[in-house]
Amino acid sequence: MSKDYKDIAEITAYHSLNYLKNKLNITHEFFKGWKDALIGGEEIYYVGILNGEPCLERINPLYFDYDTETSDLEFIHDAQWCVYEMKLSVTDIYDRYYDKLSEKQLNELLDLMSDSAKGGVNPEVRKTSLDYPHIKTHTINGFSTNPFEDGSNISVWHTCWQGFKKIGFVTITDPETGEPVEYVVDETYNVTGMELNVEWKWIIETYEGYRAGEDLYFGMGPIEYQFISADNPNA
Repeated sequence: MSKDYKDIAEITAYHSLNYLKNKLNITHEFFKGWKDALIGGEEIYYVGILNGEPCLERINPLYFDYDTETSDLEFIHDAQWCVYEMKLSVTDIYDRYYDKLSEKQLNELLDLMSDSAKGGVNPEVRKTSLDYPHIKTHTINGFSTNPFEDGSNISVWHTCWQGFKKIGFVTITDPETGEPVEYVVDETYNVTGMELNVEWKWIIETYEGYRAGEDLYFGMGPIEYQFISADNPNA
């Protein structure tokens, strides 16, 4: 018990992490991020939920931007906003975000394939610690253009930003014990008059959304499974 005992929650978490490490090929993703760090001085990853499953992906720093005007910002996830631009085919978009797309939005997505703009204008490449546009490049295997800018692909922007959410702390009397109990409710809660106390506060909440082409918006809303500390709701 003093040396080898492990709680069932610890064992479950350990095996879950090992499973995700292999399923998501995390080691390879870290290798790609390390290459970005060597070339451009930036190593960026996205950790979130994709189609109801945990997701970890390396992010190309060339097509990523975030709030750099906030002073003393050390970590990207503390920024007010960030955005990542991807070039995806219609099938790739549906494969990645089918749980966020309605049938009407899917039809609009199919209409983009016949749009001469092919998803809109190309993004402006963000300036990083390395001056990519002025690096001397060479044509390899007959490629005269960037294969990433395939005309059949659609520009998709994934944006995350911080906003505010109104929550209430409602104190009522437990009918079984007679002791006061506090619950956290959202702004849709209607006061009944039976409460001992109701206190409303604003907390910081992180939101996300996607845009395909010029005006197809989907997946707008709070990020799933946000951690809220009981001691400090803004933590």
